[in-house]
Order: sequence, then C-alpha cells, then structure tokens
Amino acid sequence: MSSITSPSAAATLTAATPASRNRVVDATRAVAMLAVVVGHWLVALPTAGADGSIGGINAIERFHSFQYLTWIFQVMPLVFVVGGFANAASLAMARARDGRDGDWVAGRLRRLLKPTIVFACFWGELRLIAGGVGLVATAAHVASVPLWFLAVYVVVVAVQPLIDRVWKSHWVATLSCLVVLSLLGDLAQITPGFSAVAWLNHLWVFAACQQLGVLWFEGRLPSGRRALLAAGAALGTAVGLVAFGPWSLSLVYVTGQRMSNAHPPSIILLLMGVFQVCAVRSIEAKAQRWLQKPKVWMAVALINLRIMTVYLWHFTALIIASVIVIPFGLRPAAGLGSTSWWLTRPLWYALLAALLVGIVALLGRFESGGKAAARPGVLLAIVPVASLALLHITGNGATAITAVVLLAIDRILARRQPAR
Repeated sequence: MSSITSPSAAATLTAATPASRNRVVDATRAVAMLAVVVGHWLVALPTAGADGSIGGINAIERFHSFQYLTWIFQVMPLVFVVGGFANAASLAMARARDGRDGDWVAGRLRRLLKPTIVFACFWGELRLIAGGVGLVATAAHVASVPLWFLAVYVVVVAVQPLIDRVWKSHWVATLSCLVVLSLLGDLAQITPGFSAVAWLNHLWVFAACQQLGVLWFEGRLPSGRRALLAAGAALGTAVGLVAFGPWSLSLVYVTGQRMSNAHPPSIILLLMGVFQVCAVRSIEAKAQRWLQKPKVWMAVALINLRIMTVYLWHFTALIIASVIVIPFGLRPAAGLGSTSWWLTRPLWYALLAALLVGIVALLGRFESGGKAAARPGVLLAIVPVASLALLHITGNGATAITAVVLLAIDRILARRQPAR
C-alpha cells in the first residue's frame, strides 16, 4: 500500500490521467457516495434491549429535527447525475467505435456485478443458515438496504441508449416529458387507487437526474455565477413545494408519510439534483485546478476504485460495530441528540471507518475485476447461489428480481463483448 500512495505513484497516476478528463465528476462521485455512507451511519442507531438483545432505531423517525439533515445527506440524485455524465462519455466512445448498445450495457453493468455477487453470497448464506429468523436474519435485511440503488441504477443504465437516440434531436422535449411524468407520479401517490403508478417515479425521476448528467457532459449546464443562481432557484422551488404543498420535509422515507420524497422518489429529488449539480458547476473551474494536485487526485482515484465495495458493505460495518460494542455495555444510541451523544460521534465513526477500511481491503479486489474474478466459469457457477441469496436477503421483490436479472445477464451479454 505504501508504494501505491507514495509521492512518485501519485505523480505517475496524475501524469497518466488524460488532460481532457473531467476530474470534478470523479471527485463528485466519491464525495456523494461517502456522504451516503456517513448519512446512514448518522441516522441508523444500534440499541440494546433489557435482555441484551441488539436492535436499532431510525433517528429520522424518532426525532423530527433529524429530517432537516436529509437535505444535506440525500445525494442520490447527484449520484445519478455523475453516473449520467460517465455513461454519456462512455456511450459516445462506444458508438464512435461502431460498438453495439447491448455490448455497452453489458460493459457498464459488469463492474457492478462482481462486488454485488460477493455481497449477495455472503449475506445470503448467513441468512439461509439462520433459517430466516433471529439476529442474523435481521442483520441480513439491514445490510441489504443498499441493493435498492443497484436495482434502480441497472434499469436507468439499460434505458440510456434508448433515451439517447431521441435525446440528440429532442433533448428539451425528452427532459420535459420526464419531468411531467415525475409530477404525475407524485399526483398518483396521493390519489386513491393509483399509488402503484407512483413507483414508476424510480425510473422517471432518476432517469431525469441521469439526463442532467448528460447535459453536463454536453456542456449545456450553466457555470459560474449563472450556475449558482440556478442552484438557488432549484433549492428555493423545492423548499417552497415542501412548505406549501403536500410534499414531506424528509428527503428519505419515513413511515406514515402521505407523500414520500424517496420511495417512491418525488419531483423534490429531481429539484435537488438540479441544485446539487449546479452547485458543483459553480465551483467546477476552481475544483478542476485543485484536483490537478497529484496527492489530491490520487485520493480521489483510489476512492473511486473501491466505491461500490464501500457502498455495499457500509451497513455491514455498522452491524459488526454494534455486535462488538453493545455486549460491553456501551450504547451508542443512549441520550440521542444530547451533548454527550454528539461528543461520542467521532469515536463511533472512527470505529465504523476502521471496520469498513478492513472490509474494503479484504474484498475490494473483486471490484477491480482481476482475471480470476472475471473467468466465465467462476461467474456462471455462482449465479444461482447469488440469486438465491438475494431472494432471501430482501423482502423487496422488485429489488430481488432485478438483482437476479443482473446476475444472469453478466454471462448472456458478456459473450457479446469483443475479446481483448
């Protein structure tokens, strides 16, 4: 590791990075995903029962004031924005080489598959051993929370080539259509008998966020002061809708909400995507210069190299920490919101970070896709195991089915990729 992080290695990495690369996109992805991790660690709090049992509470549901924090840590719209930028750049290069859209989709998804398969096998086997009950089963359910993002992201990536063919000549109409569909989804949430239609907003809202990334790639988004004004307008609109409309304050799901902003997503998340990307654009020129520093760029590159592993396993680190801490009589949720509670947060986060770093060091190699991990026989052999695991991990049928399809197409579509 020391050789990787040495000054000479940092300089080599910087020199090897094309001058045309937008490093701000990479940095934004890293910061956004880390914000997701920290946000989850902040609100998912382990508790101990009188009998020594381990449980947990969602601070957002227990304390109203925590809902304001979601306006800082709800950055999933930005994750889809930077994904849209990266996908647009990759798709443009693939088509310039006369590549097929199916091959491109396969290539974009395969990096997601490898770490997901490992994650699914681990927790699926544990849950099968536990028989679907008890602490292990509960832990598996909590650990699988990150899978919803993969389920949605897979669909959004798969439809991007289709959207792109219309986008080239009718981008205003395309984006307007996605906005209108998102608003209709919001209306369906509060209309009796139409609530199921609202779940399509997972596609409409996040596809629109993805297309914001395409606008960024195409240079159509404002920059500098104009971007700052656009960010303020988007944020102001979102605040106004929440203050005077049926939309909820929390930007993540809270039990009992009449209008959810996250599951299903609402137009508020799309507005937050506009706010977030325009805020980034307002400082993009300065950030790009700062990211030219070898050590800074090396840190960003290393985080992105293992970002999916970090995302998939951050709840697992929380679970392990809870099992370590609570039996010794330490209760991280005690005095929630008090001064003493906040003072313990740095120690708690340090423990979580140390555990997550250890997990990433152990399992991160699967994300980089070494030769062993990429052998067709290996992937094909564990598809049924991982599929079964995902079906047992989560009670969300849509997530499980999407994940199973994800695993299956790894081999179906990979055969279409040209040999390297």
